[in-house]
Amino acid sequence: REKREERRQRTIQTVDLNWGTGVRALDRMGWMKPSLCCNHLALPLLLLIALCLIPNCHGYATYIGCSGSISVGTSYRHHGAVTSSSSNTIRLSSAPCGSSITGGSSQSISFSTSGEYIVRTSAGGCGVNSIPSVSIPSSGSITLSAVWSTGGIVYRVPDCTYSIAPASCPAGQYMNGGTCTSCPAHSTSPAGSISSSACLCNPGYEGSGCTACPAGTYKDVSGSSQCTSCPAGTFSSTIGASSSSVCQVCPAGTYSSAVGATSSSVCTSCPASTYSSATGATSSSTCAQCPASAFQTSAG
Repeated sequence: REKREERRQRTIQTVDLNWGTGVRALDRMGWMKPSLCCNHLALPLLLLIALCLIPNCHGYATYIGCSGSISVGTSYRHHGAVTSSSSNTIRLSSAPCGSSITGGSSQSISFSTSGEYIVRTSAGGCGVNSIPSVSIPSSGSITLSAVWSTGGIVYRVPDCTYSIAPASCPAGQYMNGGTCTSCPAHSTSPAGSISSSACLCNPGYEGSGCTACPAGTYKDVSGSSQCTSCPAGTFSSTIGASSSSVCQVCPAGTYSSAVGATSSSVCTSCPASTYSSATGATSSSTCAQCPASAFQTSAG
């Protein structure tokens, strides 16, 4: 009898390394007693039964951890199903749930509970009985989730979600309610702008609506200032010009006093018997009389 008992204990100890909870349960129920008929033949069968006492055999999760589901209704052995509760809360220490936070920053989490708990973030952070570090993404949103266990019940707190505002807006945009908004058409702003007033018309555009400079004009600076007309003796057909180089000069033998001219038709030829070698002339005074023994039969 003593030898049988010794063998029984060794069997329990060996199997207990792998299926401790299940085999100990069988032993308490008397299934491992020497009085069990055909004990040695039944042991393989008992081991199979013990496998069914291992967690997960009946559809229960064994341990929540960082990979298990924390959805309400999920069952866990020794704990029961996950239940909603608002008696505890989770949030970032720096801001209430639902607010906007700056992207690219590091934030600490505040969780009002004690005992066993798990905290997760949609950015990939997770802590078991510890608060994970939180690195806020540069854009989008982030959600904090948590469960805690007490009295054999797993409770899930309400999720806490934050919208993420960029740390600063790039050139051509401005901060508008925590979101980078593009400047209107044909305007731009410096990086880090926080108001639409930072959006200035591009060169070649004028006014509050940033409309294109008309033909015969140009604008080589940013802002809402008016376009500048091409000077007398020049013309331009370009719309939205951003440089005075678009103002072409009237050719030699012609002149024009018109400002903001849009075509070469404004360049008037010098009268007959006169000539001019000047380009971009603004007055007929540049047209000189032909010298003695020379004549000019046509204008220009």
